[in-house]
Amino acid sequence: EINSLIGRAKGSSGCFITTAICDILGYSDNCYYMETLRSFRENYLRTSEYRYLLKIYDDIGPKIVESMQNDSRKFDVAATLLTSFIIPACNYIEKNEYPLAIAKYLEMVEYLEDLYKVNSNVKETDDIEDSPRLGHGGSIQRTLINKKVKAYI
Repeated sequence: EINSLIGRAKGSSGCFITTAICDILGYSDNCYYMETLRSFRENYLRTSEYRYLLKIYDDIGPKIVESMQNDSRKFDVAATLLTSFIIPACNYIEKNEYPLAIAKYLEMVEYLEDLYKVNSNVKETDDIEDSPRLGHGGSIQRTLINKKVKAYI
C-alpha cells in the first residue's frame, strides 16, 4: 500500500504528503487540494527560485508518507494537516500569496519531520544543478530561501 501510494505521488508531480492526506481522508486524486497544489508546483515552484524546495521535498516526502501510513493515528493526523496546513496553503495560492503558501507548506513539513523524526538527506549547500529533474539555475541554498520566505511574512 505504501509503495503504491508513493508511486501514485511520483506520478502526480511528487505531491507525496498531500496525496497521502487525501488518500487517508478518502478524497479523489483530482480533488481541489491536489489540483491546486499540483498546479502551484508545476507552474510556480518549478519556474522560480524555490525549485530547491522541490529537491528537499522529493527526498523527505516519501519518508514522511511511510511514517504516516504506519501511524495508528493517521486519520487524525491527516485531518489536522488538511485543516491546519493544506487548506490555508490553497487559500494563499488562490489569493496569489505564493510565499505565504510556501511558508505554510514548509511549516507542515517541519511539523511532520519533528512528529516522525525524519530528516532530508539534502544538505543546505547542495546545488539544484545536480538534479536533472530540476534543471539548472545556480546555487540556491535552503537557508536563503527560508530567509526570503520569512522576510515576506
